[in-house]
Amino acid sequence: MRLRPSGIALCLTAIAVFVAPSVHAGDVLSRLTSGHQYSLALGTVVSISDATVRFEVETIISGKTLPSVINVEIPDEWVVSNAQGLGPGNHAVFSLKKEAARYTIAWGFFRVSSLDMGTLEIIESTLPPGDVAALQRYINSEGTETDFFFIGTTAYVRRPDGTSKQLYPPTDEPAEGMSSSD
Repeated sequence: MRLRPSGIALCLTAIAVFVAPSVHAGDVLSRLTSGHQYSLALGTVVSISDATVRFEVETIISGKTLPSVINVEIPDEWVVSNAQGLGPGNHAVFSLKKEAARYTIAWGFFRVSSLDMGTLEIIESTLPPGDVAALQRYINSEGTETDFFFIGTTAYVRRPDGTSKQLYPPTDEPAEGMSSSD
């Protein structure tokens, strides 16, 4: 019995679908707020030399525990575009991955205004403004608010009670059909 070319193609397609590895999609914001890194840490830059940042860890926002001071290797592509303006004494949030005993950047680092998680502001980032507002809300909520959504470039957070709050652009008035309560 001879298989027709369409039968062979169907069999090969079925095999490819069942054998192909899974791919997980997600943007940087979802990776930062959903634990897709070893640790998301808030702290102070102690020193910078070449492609290494010595970082004093104040608080773990999410992920695994870290030593009180770590050296973070910054890949060349991050140094050129992101590390300008990051210096000793600056406060920052680092998304970290750990490979053996090395810490490197997972999804970025963000200069922030203080070490107070409830009130800090992100003051330097390469993320779009709506993503920055959502990440800041995530940090300010100590990692509890994670249900962000966007309509166009407008960013919102959805609360467990079903209400939503517009995060970006900031507004003093509630969006239609949305609650503005904090």
